[in-house]
Amino acid sequence: MFDPFELDKIIELHQKSYNLFLWLNKKLKELGRKSKENTLFDEVHEKVSFYKGALAWISHHLGEFPPDARPAKKDVEPFAHLFTSYLKTSFIVSDKVRASESGIRCWCPFCSIFFDITAFQLRNPDKKARANAQKLKIRYIETLARNAELSGVPSNIEEWIPTNPELSYDISMAAYAQELIRRSKFASQGEGILALWREIAWKDNRLDKSFKLSAKTIIEAESRILMKLKE
Repeated sequence: MFDPFELDKIIELHQKSYNLFLWLNKKLKELGRKSKENTLFDEVHEKVSFYKGALAWISHHLGEFPPDARPAKKDVEPFAHLFTSYLKTSFIVSDKVRASESGIRCWCPFCSIFFDITAFQLRNPDKKARANAQKLKIRYIETLARNAELSGVPSNIEEWIPTNPELSYDISMAAYAQELIRRSKFASQGEGILALWREIAWKDNRLDKSFKLSAKTIIEAESRILMKLKE
């Protein structure tokens, strides 16, 4: 079951990682082709993974980030996990870019995706992503039942979920929160978590600007699911 203090911290880092992307997107578009003025990617990372490249870049430029996009030094590692997961699950990046005009001198898997930020295309969850989201919901309910030491849990959770449509949003919310915690450590279930996000934060095929993720709403959702499982 969720720890409200852990949720508060993860949600704060989640929001800051999104704010960092907005800030970086704006900065790179302002620079445009002024490659000589681009000092955001002035460090070269040798033979690193996408995550390690991001961790090195964030650590190097931490003091330059605006307050609403800057994690505490002790939170840089989970923050980097959240930021990289957000980029990889939310966008398709074209490889048809011209590095020579970007001012970016590092070819590591992380830095190189920013050669042309205008090439980022928003992903749309497909059938496979939605199927993965369903698996994440099942895993969440199985984990909840196990942690709560419940007996008499439905043998087929996949069939149980659609028979309780009033819990549909709650299950998506709680499953997303569980995966957010996993993402902050190392694991990500790819586009399945993107499909969950669209289920809870989008309305009429666009982001619901009034939506706000909070520990309180997540814990309330979990309480309703738990109550139903106990019936």
